[in-house]
Parts: sequence; structure tokens; C-alpha cells
Amino acid sequence: MGQLMTDGAIEVDLLVVGGGMAGLSAAAYVATRGGRVLLVEKARQIGGSALLSAGGLARPRTPADLKAVNPHGEPWFADMLVDDYDSAVDWVTSLGIAVTDPDDSIVAVMGYPTSLRGHDVGSYLPRCQAVIEAAGGHVVLQAEVAQLRRTDGRVTGAVVVDRDGPTEVVATWTLLATGGFVNDAELRSRYIGPNAASMIVRANPVSDGAGLRLGLAAGGTTTPLMDRYYGHTAPWPLDHPFTRADYVRLTQHYLAPHSVLLDRQGNRFVDESLGYYRNSHEVLRQPDGHALLVADQQVRDADAAGGAPEKTLGYERVDRVVEAMRSGAHVVEAATWAELDELVRPWGYTGVAAAMATYHHQLRDEAPMSPPRSRNREPLDQPPFFAMEIQSTISNTWGGLQIDEQTRVLRPDGDPVPGLLAAGGDVGGAFYDAYCGGLGMALMTGLRAARLVAAGLPIRS
Repeated sequence: MGQLMTDGAIEVDLLVVGGGMAGLSAAAYVATRGGRVLLVEKARQIGGSALLSAGGLARPRTPADLKAVNPHGEPWFADMLVDDYDSAVDWVTSLGIAVTDPDDSIVAVMGYPTSLRGHDVGSYLPRCQAVIEAAGGHVVLQAEVAQLRRTDGRVTGAVVVDRDGPTEVVATWTLLATGGFVNDAELRSRYIGPNAASMIVRANPVSDGAGLRLGLAAGGTTTPLMDRYYGHTAPWPLDHPFTRADYVRLTQHYLAPHSVLLDRQGNRFVDESLGYYRNSHEVLRQPDGHALLVADQQVRDADAAGGAPEKTLGYERVDRVVEAMRSGAHVVEAATWAELDELVRPWGYTGVAAAMATYHHQLRDEAPMSPPRSRNREPLDQPPFFAMEIQSTISNTWGGLQIDEQTRVLRPDGDPVPGLLAAGGDVGGAFYDAYCGGLGMALMTGLRAARLVAAGLPIRS
């Protein structure tokens, strides 16, 4: 970064650590308001996990809808996801990026009243970079923050290291937006649980908790609940490394909530219908992190036909049973539940036929279920039936730095760390029991941080 230095240091209004959805949105917004901006990104390219996403921006129908299903989340996040949504969409469209009309059918996937709008995130992110650079700001790739600088308790910048060596950056505000700790096996194990150390990462390869570590070192604190995450279920085992080509074809956003999930003794252990991400949590909690997914031809056909993600975001339509077979996973088909029961025994699962008989008896008689089956209560009675052994994947972490409604990082006593902000995956507290999209949350927290910075910008000639 030698070309950016003045008198041995760079002086900016906003230093952004991380070039994903939150960081790029914040930096671009501040740049358009006349702020001096420097964004540093560890990877060889901008985008983070946002670049790997389909561009969906979800919102609850009302804040109360999310609060009802996410009682352990910080309530103000639910308010933000509704109150800030339209202005966030306006910001995206102001950069010349089209946003699709709302699709309310996403409730079939999310499990509570939500809507979804899509945009071309692969065009939005480089547009943000172009806006930053056109305004005189800088985006530096393959650069990391070695440490934050503090003066009298206030974060006043950082030591940034790139191929030219270390550079002092003096910043009025520093925003942590590095994408969480999905790629750090030790942090996953510490905060989420021992099975998380070996789980599949369905995300960018560089978000390793850098923002969390920097925030804690500067005096910040974590959210009280750190053990949940956003993820999917996927087939097990796989005969190849899990890559971006598998992100949609092998994950089960519709399939899992409409199927029955069983442990090795043939017991249901989760209300499958409440959301694919919840199923991922509960599968991970099984002793070996595996479970059995069983369903019928009707569920398989409906999954292949597609729903809101396919219509709104352009997800590919695939037969996920076939895709799992092609990938070396444990998958079998049978004409009866009794036959299926026999076929899965070599994998270490028993009791499938009895479990499905009980399940259908409870459905027919409207008898209490434990766990409940809140939605998707159709019988699974259309052969052929199939069984698939599954595992969990992780896309982003839900625990992270504690922030206030202005995105200021908080200390253990609840006071803000002066000069330090966090957004996107580095933030905790938004979701715990339910989820409403990491991309929209990153966009809106990034823009909240940006508005705080922009409000204090000096008038420059």
C-alpha cells in the first residue's frame, strides 16, 4: 500500500476490514457521501460468501413474525430487517442493480411468514468497488489487519499488512466485516460443539474469525449465545471435496423440511418442518453428526419441481436423490417401508418401518407427536420410498460480536468500544431459533454502520 501513504500513514474516515456484502456496502455508501474510505480484503478477490450466494434478500412479513419464532434473538434485528428493508433495496437499485418483485412463497422453505427478493449480487459487489474507487477510495486485496490501534480506549486505526509490508492506517471509524469464523475448526468446536470441527464449510475459504479476534482484543464481547449457525443438510458420505458446484444440488432446503429425519434407533429428533437450517443444527447434535432422511416420491418430485429459490433466485432444478447417488452417498430406494428398513441396516440404522407406521398413525388420528410436526403434515405414502444418510454443513455463524442498534461493538459492561463497528457475519445476536437471510442482514447492518459514519463526516472543500 505504499502508493497510498502520506507522511508514513494513511488517514481515512472509515477503514473497512473485509470485502463482502456488509463491508463493500458500507464503504460504497460512505464514499458517495464524501468520506475517505479504505477497504482491505484478505482474499484475492472481493465478495466473500456473498459472491457465492444467489442474491436473495429475505424479510419477515412483520417484525413480530420473526420475533415469534426467534425468541432468543435480539429484538431490534427483527425491527431492522423490516424497517430498513426498503431503503436497502433502494440503495441497491441506486447503483443500477435490478431487484426482483417480492415472492411470498418462500414461507414453504423458511417456515414462517417471509418474502424474498433477488438481485444480481455478482454485479452489485463490483459496482460497490467501482463506486469506492471513483470517489477516491481504495480497495486493497490480499491484505490483513495485524492489530487495531487504540488511543485512550478509542480504536483509532490499524496496522495493515500486505505484500508491501505493514502500513499504519489512522481511521476515525473502523468496521469489522470479515464474515465470521466458519473456516476456523477450533472456534467452531469451541462455540458450536465438537462435531462442528469436521463439518463441511459451504462458504468462502477465508473467513476464519479475524474480525471476532480483533474485536475481542479491542475490548469487545461476544453475544451470550454462540452455538447456532446457518447451514443445510447434505448427503453423506461424499466421494469428492464439497465445492461450489455442490452448493445447490446437494443441499436440502426443501427436501429436509418435508421429509422425516431419524436417528440410528429410528426415532424422530426434530420438528423437520420448521426450517432446513434447524434440521442442520439437530443433525449436528447427533452423536456422530449423522442422521437418516426418509421420504416418498411425492416429496422428491416437489423438490425437483422447485419453489421460491428456483423461481426468484434462479436455483437449478435437480433430482437431489440422483445427485446424492452420483456423489457416492448412502442412498437406497424401495417399494415398501419394510424393504427400506432392511436396506439401511448395514449403515447402522434400525426401526425405520416402525417409525413410519407410528408417524402415519399419528397423522391420521391427529395424535400428539414428539417432537411436533408443525407444518408439512402430508402422509409420505407414494412409493417408491427412499432413504439417505445426511450430515450438516455451515455457511455462516450466528454468534459473534455484540453490537448495538448503531452497529457499535459493545464491551462486556454494555458500553460501546469507541471508534469500532461491526456488521455482517462478524455480528452475533440476530438469529438463534430462526433465520431470515444472512445477505440482507449483512447489507442492512453495513448500511447502518455507514450512516453512522456519514453523519459525522467533516465538511471538506
